[in-house]
Amino acid sequence: EPNAVYSLFDQDIEAPKGVRDNPTKPSPTAPNDPMFKSQWHMKMVNAEDAWSRTHGEGVIVAVLDTGVSPGKLHGGKSSRYQRVPDLKDTEFADGWNFVADNNDPSDGHAHGTHVAGTIAQSTNNGYGVVGLAYKARIMPVKVLSDGGSGSVASIANGIRWAADHKAKVINMSLGGGMYSSTLAKAVKYAHDKGVTVVCAAGNGGRQKVEYPAAYDGAVAISALGPDGKLAFYSSYGKELDFAAPGGDTRVDLNKDGIPDGVLQDTIAVGDPTSHGFFPFQGTSMATPHAAAAAALVIASGVTDPDRVEQILESTARDLKDPIRYGAGALDAGAATKKAARDHAAGGVGVAALLAGLAIASARRKDGMFTTAKLTPGLGVALLLGSGAWMTFVPGLGALAGVLTLLAGGAVVGALALFLGVRSLRLPLAGLAFGVAGFLLCRAALGSVDVALVPGHGWLDMAWLALNGTVAALVGRIALAR
Repeated sequence: EPNAVYSLFDQDIEAPKGVRDNPTKPSPTAPNDPMFKSQWHMKMVNAEDAWSRTHGEGVIVAVLDTGVSPGKLHGGKSSRYQRVPDLKDTEFADGWNFVADNNDPSDGHAHGTHVAGTIAQSTNNGYGVVGLAYKARIMPVKVLSDGGSGSVASIANGIRWAADHKAKVINMSLGGGMYSSTLAKAVKYAHDKGVTVVCAAGNGGRQKVEYPAAYDGAVAISALGPDGKLAFYSSYGKELDFAAPGGDTRVDLNKDGIPDGVLQDTIAVGDPTSHGFFPFQGTSMATPHAAAAAALVIASGVTDPDRVEQILESTARDLKDPIRYGAGALDAGAATKKAARDHAAGGVGVAALLAGLAIASARRKDGMFTTAKLTPGLGVALLLGSGAWMTFVPGLGALAGVLTLLAGGAVVGALALFLGVRSLRLPLAGLAFGVAGFLLCRAALGSVDVALVPGHGWLDMAWLALNGTVAALVGRIALAR
């Protein structure tokens, strides 16, 4: 097929006047970044509530764009341009340049750096602005030239490369109107590998969602202005999933002297050696809010892309117009709350039910002579096995796929080693029932992309259900007289 050219959307490449870092005393609950007060868009997505649970630890977010200058490359060499100051504390994964075919994904435009800032700008560093998933790792994948355009082949290769190099979220704030089977297959490839692919709907201001947002497997995002309504430039249509703040640099509704675009630190347009805090606008600016929220949900233990999307949609604030807003306005706080609550409560609940049924069964069988009873050791082991504690340990939620793989083997191994030790039987039973709850809850929710299990979806659910059942049987054996 023709190797079509996709590009940045028109509104995204405007370069409003930069603003200076003007420190003010932060509120008691806000991060100490002095310009956070001007990031109305972070308040709109309920960022502070989300940060009370997670910061995106352990999640790699690939930014397929004009690049992001990392400062240092793999091997110790310096990138062509230096990292902007307010990405100083942000973790980077190794990236790639599909325009020049080398390992230096430096940004000579400004767009990619701005997008990366919304996702993971260094936060609580007493400087500049904040990012929504500021403990996530940025993987810079340069698929657009410094002029802002790139071929379908480069973008498709970038998607596959990111999926093959452990990205869990891909952000594409780019697009075009031409369908490409090559790009559609690349999006499906990433989705089938367990990657949440988030794309900008476009800035046509009409009812037509652009590609790649319109492909199956992509999460399509429209843009909200600072008034919470559809931005004047935003494309929309039936393929939309939900909306996020994209800004409007024509207004200053909060009267802080800064146009109400999305405010992040990026290089100056036309001068990659300098930087500033620029309020950009566009669906390109809305999309990284959604990608960052996906990273927060993944860090909470939900790694299956369909379930990530479902949580983001089900917790969005309904704006009563699915054609313009999809499921509604992004609420990162509600999304992380649902992800953590469903898994913690569900795992413990299923585990407790299994343990209670097994103890009741043992008592009916063995009568007054049974040793099967709820003890502190059994209860603690049940909580440990259920994974409820994972929600309080930063970064472990993102490893849910690996942890589920290990959980089944750990229970069988513990049974083989310690079943003959009478004093360990009740704790072992609690651990087994806890792991059973952990696995069966995730099977029921369809929320984990299990490591080493091909693809995602029903194979993962079958693996989880089978191993959860085995763990429950192990618990019952441990309770046998």
